Amino acid sequence: MLRRRERARRAAANGGIAVRRRGSARKDLGIGDEELVRRYQNGESIAQLAACVGKPWNTIKYRLQAEGVYIPPLRRANGSSQLKNGNRAGGSSETKLTGGKR
Repeated sequence: MLRRRERARRAAANGGIAVRRRGSARKDLGIGDEELVRRYQNGESIAQLAACVGKPWNTIKYRLQAEGVYIPPLRRANGSSQLKNGNRAGGSSETKLTGGKR
């Protein structure tokens, strides 16, 4: 019953359009998203920003992406990365399927 009333209250406040709230509320980081973007663009890493505000790095990454900042994909420790065709660097799926013969 309480949920129904809350939905009706939100719909009335929004001009009669029912609005369903999704997800949880954004956590207060102590600094604004614009400040995060500025500091990231000035060279601070996501890990440094996360340590500064005391939140996980993925929270910072999602906030930056929501502000339109491009976050390059992570590089693996061995230097390989995902290629456009879906194969990893250093081998192809054709080689794996045929046992090394092309």
